[in-house]
Amino acid sequence: MAVKTAVVGLGWWGREHVRSVAGSTKMEIVHLVDPDLATAKPYAEDLGLPLSAEYEDVLSDDRIDAVILATPHDLHTKQVIAAAKAGKHVFTEKPFAMSKADAEKQVAACKEAGVQLGIGLIQRFLQPHHRIKQLLEDGQLGTALHGDACVSHDVLLNIDTWRKDPLQAPAGGIHHTGTHLIDLFIWMLGPVKKVYGQISSHIFENDTAVAILTFASGQTATITTVMATAELRYFHLFGSEGWARRTNDTTLVFCARGGQEEEITFPSSLEVRANNEAFADAVAGRMAYPISTDDMIHNVAVLDAIAESMRLGKPVDVEGAGS
Repeated sequence: MAVKTAVVGLGWWGREHVRSVAGSTKMEIVHLVDPDLATAKPYAEDLGLPLSAEYEDVLSDDRIDAVILATPHDLHTKQVIAAAKAGKHVFTEKPFAMSKADAEKQVAACKEAGVQLGIGLIQRFLQPHHRIKQLLEDGQLGTALHGDACVSHDVLLNIDTWRKDPLQAPAGGIHHTGTHLIDLFIWMLGPVKKVYGQISSHIFENDTAVAILTFASGQTATITTVMATAELRYFHLFGSEGWARRTNDTTLVFCARGGQEEEITFPSSLEVRANNEAFADAVAGRMAYPISTDDMIHNVAVLDAIAESMRLGKPVDVEGAGS
């Protein structure tokens, strides 16, 4: 039976959640929530779905099993805890929370209520990234040495949006899309011990950000986000026996040391749908959700440290990462 779900927040990404599960047998969108009824009403009417301005309307509706939160970052903690108290399974967009302490509160609330928690870290669901992890685990990359990743674009350049607010994204694009890259590196290399971040403003405030990560296991990685340039997205992992680079959502280039570059292509993985359906499978008890709550919390701890490093202008230890 499909998990009956409400989508909260009908900006461009909330609508992407609705679109992604159209026709799914695992998740059914049954209610929409957005405070801007004038803008949201035509959209809801086109879909034939009920629309509310108030989040509480879906929390009190026994017909709704779960909520997807595509809302401003600073609302996540309050909304996740409210969903847990109402007995609703809850999926929230990234960043998971605005502080490690808030992330821990969210996880504790969901655990206490016995509800499933999901997170919009869709890069885990791209097949090229799974192949890179497999190459690492199989030993074909040898010892992991360094990672380099970038998500840069001009999506926010000419629009007025809360996403440009430094209070919502103190580390600029690293709070928006760099969270995906942090998650991938945690997944493949383990906990981050120390970070050094820098941020600058050229076209609009905090449009360019970079961070150097040092892992507890000794490897390093760099993350770059530029929000006022042509689109460029990649994830590159170097090992002692070769390197692997995801160049787009369906393409991986692998090069063994002493060998030739080999391009590997994959079918489209529809990563937003895959993540939503993995969440629905976990709600239904069919499988464990593939992103652990420990990783969700550590992602926020890394974000905290990057923002603090940018503020102080020096490297910062990541809270709870150990030695």
